[in-house]
Formats: sequence, C-alpha cells, structure tokens
Amino acid sequence: MNLILSKKYKALKMKKIALILSSISLLVASCTVDSIDPSSERLQNQNVVEPTFMSGDVNTISYTNLKPQTYINTSSLQTEVEIFHVNPTTHYNYLLLQGSDITLSDLPQSSSILIDIRIPESKWAVGTYSLTDDLTTGINGLDCIARLIEIGGETKTRLTSGSITITEFNLSTKTIKGTFNFTYQRRNGSVYEGSYALNNGAFKYKLDAPFFN
Repeated sequence: MNLILSKKYKALKMKKIALILSSISLLVASCTVDSIDPSSERLQNQNVVEPTFMSGDVNTISYTNLKPQTYINTSSLQTEVEIFHVNPTTHYNYLLLQGSDITLSDLPQSSSILIDIRIPESKWAVGTYSLTDDLTTGINGLDCIARLIEIGGETKTRLTSGSITITEFNLSTKTIKGTFNFTYQRRNGSVYEGSYALNNGAFKYKLDAPFFN
C-alpha cells in the first residue's frame, strides 16, 4: 500500500515540474527582443552627416572643409546662383561653388586660398565636363569655369586644364556633389609661369540658393 502511494506521489511531483518548465518556456518566448540591423543604423547616421563643402590637395597641401567666404554659421547660404547679362536680351545662370579657409572678416594666413567654380545651367546634371579659366573662356553659358587665388601670397593663377565630375545633382534633396581637378600657372608680374596642380578635389553643397526655392 505504501509503495503504491509513493509511486502516485512521485508521478504527481513530476507532473508539477513539467507544468513549471512549460510556464517558463512560454514566458521566455513572450519576452523576445527585436534585433537591430547594423546596416539600418549606419544608414540613419549617414542621413545626418554634415555637408563636406570643398576639399583638395593644392601642391601637396591638403585642404578640407573649405566654405564660402560668406558662410558664418548654419543659417548662411552654401550656394549662390549668379545671373550674367551679356546683352539686353540674353543672360546666363551660373551656380557658384566657393571654397575658402577664411571668411571675409578673417585675416589670411600664408597658406590661405580661395576656389571659385561656376557651373552654367546647361551643365546642371550628372556628368563630366571640362574646367577652363574664367578669364580665358568668359561667360558663354556653356563652359564650367574656375579660378584659384592664393590669398596668402596675393597670387592670381590661371587654369591650363581641368575637369569636373558631378556625381549628384538632386533638386528633391537639394544636393550637389562631385569631384574636380585642374592644373594652373602662377602670375609673375605680367606673365603666367610654372606648372602646378590641384588634385583629389571634392565637393558637396546644399542647393539652398533662393533660385531653387
């Protein structure tokens, strides 16, 4: 009789243990944590990266974060659309991308520079285009023009060759970005001489000029 009761007690005890384990399994299953996709997190971080403005290597000196000379803070405009009237009935729109390591109110350093790149409306699209000197080509609505001024040395330069590649021109996100490079000469008195280069040029600006509103 005692043996039968002992077996019944053990069976009842095992049944209780099974119920407890089952409850624990259900509790764990109901407390799952959603996994975080690292690639999604990186994408979100990329979406809030600040613009890089302009950068490049000028005669092996690396420049980064070159901004318009009128750019004081985040409320300042990054780009400007200039309207050139060549005669009473003809005008051309040019997008100005400017990069400098000083503002208009700063005192220039010996290495301070100013880069102006003007892109005509006919080239406001993804593609690769020639870069010419602003004094050589002039304003014709067709050519991308550029100039480099070595502010620290008060030296004007003249481009001899170059190219610009626009990798993004997006009016929805109001973004323009791309790369550029050129070779140039320095003015010495009344003549231009030597051979110098700007390599690894890159830019990224917001198309925030009122023209694009």
